[in-house]
Amino acid sequence: MNFRGLRLARKVSFTISDEQEELLRSCFAADSKALPAETAQLISEVALQSWIGIFSGKAKYRSLNELFLDWLERIFNEIDPEAKPSQRYLFQRLNFSHGQATYLTRVLLDKQNSRWREKAKVELRAVLAARKVEVDQIVTAGQSYAQKLDFDLSKAARLEMNLLLEALHDSGEKKISPPQLVGTYGDRGTVSLIAAMVPLLLRYLPEVKAAQ
Repeated sequence: MNFRGLRLARKVSFTISDEQEELLRSCFAADSKALPAETAQLISEVALQSWIGIFSGKAKYRSLNELFLDWLERIFNEIDPEAKPSQRYLFQRLNFSHGQATYLTRVLLDKQNSRWREKAKVELRAVLAARKVEVDQIVTAGQSYAQKLDFDLSKAARLEMNLLLEALHDSGEKKISPPQLVGTYGDRGTVSLIAAMVPLLLRYLPEVKAAQ
């Protein structure tokens, strides 16, 4: 292979202080006692790309919020792609004001709505499936419409549950019983659902996933 004229990337290493590592750990590390080297590497790459974009004139922002949104998208897409933007994370760990955290979270979720909806369906499916054996026992005992179960779900998963139950009703299913919200804490909440709804939702969820 001819590498003539090809400029290879140059590897650069740098050192961070204990204080800097502690700050990065509090913002980005799942384990508060350790900052993985690969995470530090990703953070440095994202930060460098952002500065180059700004100072080269390639990236132009009309407001600080627009700049923050670009940074946050990079964080959730490149540094922690499995994480979901939340007001709590932006407020408590990234130290945005409460108002900014609320606004930025809403915009981030809206910009990648289909991605987060699919994650919410995956969450809902996993939570319901974890109680399947218990539900089967309730159904066998003939108590499926008499006994309720409590489920801990995110706000997005609760919304998907309601949409799926509505879709089941519209498709002709007559014995739909809506979930009851028991209480909330932050983005999460507990809903009470009659056992008979669980197998219906589990049958419908794979069809929704396959259709996407």
